[in-house]
Amino acid sequence: MKKLKITILTLVLIQYCNVLTAQKFEAESAALTGNAEKISDSSASGGFYVAQNEGNLTLDFNLDQESFYNIYINAASPGGDKINNFSIDGMNVDFGFNLNTAFISKKIVSSLKLKTGNHQIKITKSWGWLNIDYIEFEKVDDWGRFDIPKTPVTPNPTDHTMKLYQFLYDNYGKKIISGAMTLHSMDEINWLKANTGKEPALVGIDFMQSGRGYTWYNDEEPINDARKYYNRNGIPALCWHWRDPLRKTEAFYTKDTNFDVSKISDPNSAEYKAMVKDIDYISGLLKKLQADDIPVLWRPLHEASGGWFWWGAKGAAPCKALYRLMYDRMVNFHGLKNLIWVWTSQQNDQTWYPGDDVVDIIGRDIYKDGDHSSQILEFNQLNNDVEGKKMVTLSECGSFPDADNLVKDQAAWSYYMPWYGDFVRSSKYNSLDLWKKMFAHDYVLTLDEMPDLKSYVSVPPTWRSKLYPENWKPGFKDSDDRFLHDFSYAGYHQGEKEVPFIENNIVDVTKTPYNADNTGATDVTLILQKALNDVGQSGGGVVYLPAGTYKVDPGSGETALRIQYDNTILRGSGTDSTFIYNSNSFMRQKNIIWLMGDWCTWATETGTVSKTATDLMYPTRVIPVQSVNGFTKGDDIILRTDGTPEFIAEHDMTDIWTDWAARLMFLRKIDSINVEKNIIYIDSPTRYYMKTRDNARVYNAKQHITECGIENLSIGNQQNDNQGWDEETYTEPGTGATKFMHRRQFL
Repeated sequence: MKKLKITILTLVLIQYCNVLTAQKFEAESAALTGNAEKISDSSASGGFYVAQNEGNLTLDFNLDQESFYNIYINAASPGGDKINNFSIDGMNVDFGFNLNTAFISKKIVSSLKLKTGNHQIKITKSWGWLNIDYIEFEKVDDWGRFDIPKTPVTPNPTDHTMKLYQFLYDNYGKKIISGAMTLHSMDEINWLKANTGKEPALVGIDFMQSGRGYTWYNDEEPINDARKYYNRNGIPALCWHWRDPLRKTEAFYTKDTNFDVSKISDPNSAEYKAMVKDIDYISGLLKKLQADDIPVLWRPLHEASGGWFWWGAKGAAPCKALYRLMYDRMVNFHGLKNLIWVWTSQQNDQTWYPGDDVVDIIGRDIYKDGDHSSQILEFNQLNNDVEGKKMVTLSECGSFPDADNLVKDQAAWSYYMPWYGDFVRSSKYNSLDLWKKMFAHDYVLTLDEMPDLKSYVSVPPTWRSKLYPENWKPGFKDSDDRFLHDFSYAGYHQGEKEVPFIENNIVDVTKTPYNADNTGATDVTLILQKALNDVGQSGGGVVYLPAGTYKVDPGSGETALRIQYDNTILRGSGTDSTFIYNSNSFMRQKNIIWLMGDWCTWATETGTVSKTATDLMYPTRVIPVQSVNGFTKGDDIILRTDGTPEFIAEHDMTDIWTDWAARLMFLRKIDSINVEKNIIYIDSPTRYYMKTRDNARVYNAKQHITECGIENLSIGNQQNDNQGWDEETYTEPGTGATKFMHRRQFL
């Protein structure tokens, strides 16, 4: 007897897709309170805008897709610079508009994940007096949020400084480091230990009393505390409430001293010399830490843009000059290599930023009493300001975020540090129960969970392709213009939903009325096809194949089995127990199982046809077309080019490829349409360049079946024993390659 040879293909489940959007909401559709009023204006997008005056706006709206969004406010500020508060679903952030008489759009929120459904926006008066036209939601991909350098800005950092920075880098976005500010040596740390049984991983320390000649104070207390905590694998974070350098007062608040920081531009001034003298003194203390290779997070000139400290009293320029002088003096003059530099940014103060070359971490000080939200709007705003190039931290806070909210919102603050006193101890700001919850949370690092920072070694990187660096994000290209595709869209509903296990209308084909043979002895092609049709025509369900072998044969047709109705599942009892055996070894242009509804070909243009308005040279979901008329959100479309001689020649395939073989076609779904700009947004990217030269165009596709699948079974094919399996023998009639390999399809 001739031995039967079977090739096995194992299958476990399948797919289907969608998602993307951009939505605009007119301000005049909001509920207005106070003296906010709707004003008619032909230059406004909907013919009206809202004059806020001293009132407020509340807008209830519906988003049609879950996604990450940038949120813009289109407004004018004819009365001067104005700051107000924006909140969405209870999360809030301040925003500002500078003097501007024309309507302009300003991004208020970056990369915020929002669910489908109802939401609420509030624009609440702080200064008021904006003219608000509309609020726009722009769907964005939250790819590669971070592009952080692997080394600190200080050249040639000490060994332990590099290890601490590497730990911060490795931990960023994975867990948050707990912290607490102290006033007197370890006071709040000791209180937390006594009341929770644990200590935070980071301690805040201040040089506020150092260098003033106070007889009652040991100037080295801050560095002694830093040394002790670091030796326990804690992280010392030092700041400096810098008292009047001229020593006319003991103040650091602007209201209490006339010290003029703008004299930083005059090296001959008494103020300049006094500032340098103080910097030199603090550098001497930090040098003592460096002698023991103890690194610190160094956060000078904090909260500058608020203006309440003298170093911020004269605006951005002198403050930045002072910061950069301090960096140069400490790093280059004094040779300090144990500092990780932290800059504190307040709201809307990008002009104060001293520069990427002198900042390692950017922080924000947030005091919102009783607010334990993730502060994701603040985090995203900061991350957006620095283009993801710096670690972002909650450098001070009153009430700290609940870890559950941090995880839910993906707010990747590096560490949090509530201020000393009541901010640590009072339930008005942070309850003892919340402290205990945080210290016990898997997402929060406490002192006892810290690694040995002196010997810390990052997990050695595995080999990586130059096309896939650690900071890879879609669109990355190497020096040869090569790139990898983004496959995050693969899977059932683009991987955004779990594959459901269907439990309704399960039809066992071995039972009446089908009685299919599961021994493999009898061909059951027609029986299985009838079961698939019956289930599909009844609205969907499962055609179940119990353990056994089911023999099928496409015969002279195109396929053995065809799933042609929505919501139809072909299910086995397991990949090692249910087998579909195709007994036909002549499979040229044939399928074993074919998923197709009504016959359609992507090459046939149907419905509306519109040419692209530009070449699409890289993967994209943004398709500019000559006209969007005739297209609707949710349409299935074909993106198509022709196999022109130029395209074929570009691939060195002249006289080899036919025009038919060189066509490009992609089936996509329209997620949204920008009518004004004639742009179609599609659900997943194109996969190859499409040029207008090659007649790149978009047209409607016929409706495809959805929610169909094959699961928990294996497929085998009888092997063709004919000779002729060389590379080109598929062109020779009678060879095995001709009969079996050319265009053979399991599905």
